[in-house]
Amino acid sequence: VAPPRHDWFQIYMWLFQRYKPDVAETNDLKPDRADLNAQQQELLTGLRRWVFKRQMEHLKQRRKGEHEPAATAAAKPAEPEIVQAKLF
Repeated sequence: VAPPRHDWFQIYMWLFQRYKPDVAETNDLKPDRADLNAQQQELLTGLRRWVFKRQMEHLKQRRKGEHEPAATAAAKPAEPEIVQAKLF
């Protein structure tokens, strides 16, 4: 696993400061810049679009009755019963 690129780190820190300012201040977590540059704003816009698209897909599946947890629960095989070993 590689560390995030500098741009993504700046976006993460900008979001963190925006939505958790009390925690960011107590931990002295401050990005290099207070504002995002144009490239970082484009990356953030792309991330927002991706999240929105995933939310819409999830809502469509839920509306159809294809809720993911129920489908995965039915597909899982039953777990074997755990039996404690006897000493004698």
